[in-house]
Amino acid sequence: MGPRFHHIVSHFTRFRLAAFLWICLMLGGTSQDIVQPKLWLQVIGTLLISFVFLKASISEVFQKSPYISILIICTIFLHLLYLLPLPPFIWSNLPGRDIIETGFNAANLSLPWQPLSLAPDRTLSGFLSLIPALAVYLVTICLASKIEIEIAINAFLIFAVITVGLGLFQVSGAEPLLYFYDETNPGAPVAFFSNVNHQATLLLMAIPFAISMLNMKDWRAGEPKRSFVLSVAVTLILTIGLMLNGSMAGYLLLLPALGLSFWLLIVRGKINLVWMGVVAAPFIMFLAIDAFLLNPIGADIRNTILDQSSVSRSQIFAGTMDAIYYFFPIGTGPGTFSLVYPLFENIDHVTSTYAPQAHNEYLQVVLEFGLLGGILMMAFIWWWFKSFGAYANSHHNRLARCAIIATLLVMVHSTVDYPLRTIAISTMFSFCVALIVRSQFENQ
Repeated sequence: MGPRFHHIVSHFTRFRLAAFLWICLMLGGTSQDIVQPKLWLQVIGTLLISFVFLKASISEVFQKSPYISILIICTIFLHLLYLLPLPPFIWSNLPGRDIIETGFNAANLSLPWQPLSLAPDRTLSGFLSLIPALAVYLVTICLASKIEIEIAINAFLIFAVITVGLGLFQVSGAEPLLYFYDETNPGAPVAFFSNVNHQATLLLMAIPFAISMLNMKDWRAGEPKRSFVLSVAVTLILTIGLMLNGSMAGYLLLLPALGLSFWLLIVRGKINLVWMGVVAAPFIMFLAIDAFLLNPIGADIRNTILDQSSVSRSQIFAGTMDAIYYFFPIGTGPGTFSLVYPLFENIDHVTSTYAPQAHNEYLQVVLEFGLLGGILMMAFIWWWFKSFGAYANSHHNRLARCAIIATLLVMVHSTVDYPLRTIAISTMFSFCVALIVRSQFENQ
């Protein structure tokens, strides 16, 4: 009875990671403050984290990747730091806190103890939203077997293909019930997301994993042809999904995603200036777009050649920069953007629409986390480039190379959007980071 029970449990744990990723992808497709689905993900994530530390010690987790472990600890500490109450003589002298002080003075109230965050409840919510991504990371590096990881990747590809089909139903004039959020892009193939751009991010992340099936060396006899057909079919479906998606970032990143995946996973040529240019091109392109949108000289050109969403995005960038200057180097606290941005919004451009996020992850991190957040962000980017250099010429570590490409696509897209603000994308991003970390540890 005992061995049989353990065999059954072992069999079901193979699907543990895949099941949780599916739940996160289905319920975590929005950055909106919708409590109930996020609460379920946080509860399940907490249980998984607890299970990890029943099996492994903190020192064992730290040994897997000291560098990433330090970044995670610093991120958690920074969230908690913004929730720490401070006496009035400290917080009232920090940059930007005169706004709060003025309110208390106008009401003839004495200054109370206040945390660094301008909205502690939102900061706490943002902190709890880290739990699913942390759970995926810990399970992947500490508990998951190779079979469990392969099942999770296959489940991710199946989910991505399903979202393309669901998107087609959504744009075919089907029932509104096929849209899962009140605030969404009606008439667009958003699938399980509230924002069509984030659905595009999901499909982009799936491309390298689909193409990697062309390069699997452990095929069974007679299966290479089937794997080739599956790889081509899935890649084609993902490509069609991106072409029908309507996301400009999806259009612009499709060819780089296909080209970089084919090079790193199939060709694996030596690094040279040309290929380094291929890798740098998406960053340069999106940075150029950011600079163009921020440049007031190009206002008339923007109004002529860009749609309304792009024009409003340039205004968001400009207002965010003003807010950064005002609150730097302390920042406003995680999750506070939507409350702070209206203070710096151009009154002449105020409409019935609002900006829930900065549409640029890098600007928003510096606004909310200040200088320390910017340093942590740059530290992660440095680690990523170091990892890319280590795996670019490798003939092994297929999954790590897939993860390198997938994370790159998310980081580039984050220059003009906020995919990592959804639990769905943040958990997949965390999964990819864990694949890189796991590969680095196994190669030591």
